[in-house]
Amino acid sequence: MRQPRPSSKKRAVVLVQHDPLAPRPVQAAQIAFKVMAVAKVDTWAAALEHSSLAGVVELTDEQQRILEQERAVLPYLVRRGAIITVHACSVCGRYVFADSKSAPGARCTLRLGCSGAPVKASTTGFRPQTMPLEPTPGA
Repeated sequence: MRQPRPSSKKRAVVLVQHDPLAPRPVQAAQIAFKVMAVAKVDTWAAALEHSSLAGVVELTDEQQRILEQERAVLPYLVRRGAIITVHACSVCGRYVFADSKSAPGARCTLRLGCSGAPVKASTTGFRPQTMPLEPTPGA
């Protein structure tokens, strides 16, 4: 009797990228949305129950720390349907949950007198900006 050959396909490890300059709640939401997308689930609770994430998603120590410190944000995030994301102020650090279609205001309204600008956590993932190469002198 022939033995089935083990699958030669290896699962790719997903490296999660987030915006390190965003407020911490936004960073946590960006990381969580990527993990939920890889797990193909809609909530953080479902991602935690997903047994196949081990060895598939690789988080840095800093990303693990961010998720731990901002764990109060995670249960409220929803990836599909009525998508819920986070808007957070880059100055005062306060945050609010919002529909993913809503845009953060130009000025912070979360704290009286705050001069910061809110930042929105994208549900589709963070894309690092590439810097244009500077021309070499004499070229």
